[in-house]
Amino acid sequence: MATRVAKKKTRSAAKSASPRAGAKRTTAVKAPPKTARKSASKPASKTAKKPAGKAAPSKASGAQAAARPAKKPAAKHAAKKPAKKVDPTAPRPVSSGKGPTPTEVGAGVVEMLKAGKPESEIWAKWFSPKLISIENMPTGGMAWHGIKAVRAKGEAWMQEHAVHGVEVEGPYAGATGFAVRYTMNIEHKPTGNTQSMTEVGVYTVKNGKVVLEEFMYGS
Repeated sequence: MATRVAKKKTRSAAKSASPRAGAKRTTAVKAPPKTARKSASKPASKTAKKPAGKAAPSKASGAQAAARPAKKPAAKHAAKKPAKKVDPTAPRPVSSGKGPTPTEVGAGVVEMLKAGKPESEIWAKWFSPKLISIENMPTGGMAWHGIKAVRAKGEAWMQEHAVHGVEVEGPYAGATGFAVRYTMNIEHKPTGNTQSMTEVGVYTVKNGKVVLEEFMYGS
């Protein structure tokens, strides 16, 4: 009898300890609502706050922007006028520059020559210190640069020649210079021979001064 009662007790105890009994107890707890489950199951990235946008401009920056002058619209470039066609055969103006004209310079030079003034005075008044003098020598054309070199050339010529008479004609003026015709009776000192020689001096004028002279001889 005791064993049967013990078996019954153990069976009842086993039934009470079975998983079915535990399940019945757990079903008594209410499940959370569906909305709570959804919110709990959402990932944290979706619920994170959006990054803050650009900060609103402060009053100071707004005042500075208002103080800046508005940009003016770019001006339209004026249309270029078509270049005038130049006739290649048409004459072009020339000039001797400022100061006395070639006619005035030539008249002054001839006047001083006829008055017998020394060359130093004529050069000082009417010739440039940078005068270039060109001569046609037996060995070819030669040029002397500067008034000092021209003076040295004249002195070397006078050492071998004596002038017994000179006739001056002109000036024959042009747009950029003038010409003078000289007829001279000269003596060659080493031999004593005399001869009549004619030459034409062509003078270029720039800014009221003779800057270039070239002497040309007849055959």
